Amino acid sequence: VGDPTSRVASPETSRRGIRESRTLTGPELLRLIEAVEAHAPRWYAEVYVAAFSGLRPGELYALRWSDIDEAERIIEVRRAHRRGVEGTTKTGAARRIGLSDTMLEVLRDHRARMLREQHPGLRKGLVFPSDKGTHRTPDALLNRLASLGERAGVTQRLGGQVLRRTFNTLALDAGVNPT
Repeated sequence: VGDPTSRVASPETSRRGIRESRTLTGPELLRLIEAVEAHAPRWYAEVYVAAFSGLRPGELYALRWSDIDEAERIIEVRRAHRRGVEGTTKTGAARRIGLSDTMLEVLRDHRARMLREQHPGLRKGLVFPSDKGTHRTPDALLNRLASLGERAGVTQRLGGQVLRRTFNTLALDAGVNPT
């Protein structure tokens, strides 16, 4: 039996252009990115990619260098990391994210730093590993963003989901479908 709701149209709404709660404005996001670059440069690539890709925190921490295709200029999102286990994405489906010139350069610089320092995460191929080379947890980003948000003058509690919602909201505001 097919899905009976598939033929039902969504109701019309007058809520167009209403900002989702717990998102940053464009100027707030810019201040946050600048604060990360100035006060926590080791976290810059991580926060930048989270803010400008729409990746879920678990997807960000399961990202491997082999998922990044510089020639095609895409990130293939294939997996997520949750509660110590690497598995499929939340939806169970892989998806592709385009790489801008800036994001590609940020990732190249991040990898060069990891290679210079012979970061333990290189063995597993993780793009954003913990200092021990294992998967990082979303709490690590949450804790780091708390202090950086204060420096940037952002009053709301920050985390990976706030960055994801901000990306989606700003994309919609710009007339771009975030998917």
